[in-house]
Amino acid sequence: MPPGAIHEATIFHQAYLEGIVVDYARPSIELAKNVPLDFIVITPESPYPKFGDAKAFVSDEVLKSQNQTMNMEQEARIGGAKAYVQKDKFCGQPGGPQSPEDVIHVIDLTFIPSGLKEIFKKLFLEGASEAGSDKGMYFINDKDK
Repeated sequence: MPPGAIHEATIFHQAYLEGIVVDYARPSIELAKNVPLDFIVITPESPYPKFGDAKAFVSDEVLKSQNQTMNMEQEARIGGAKAYVQKDKFCGQPGGPQSPEDVIHVIDLTFIPSGLKEIFKKLFLEGASEAGSDKGMYFINDKDK
């Protein structure tokens, strides 16, 4: 399993342990071709399956080491906007979500430094809201130490 897939599975397992989802599984290969979201999930609020996607972000230091031109604040705002766009993008695809509300995102803040996690969350949610909605965005490893 590729490292990214392992990290996605780890993110959703933690979401399961925290009660964000009550069940999760990878979609079939056929479904994943049309709807490339990470998981099919059941949430406590919904008796029917939804789609789930994992996101992880990094600090300014890591961005700089990767020769990225954006900073962490830009990454948060743009990431939030892209997450909403992704929620909408696959609606109507065969077997896909019927509406953006049928997609959740679990955002892992492990690699965001303590003291900046609340700022990152705020900017991420602002970016999502400006793009359409911040509903269905859940954060893990988001508590400052």
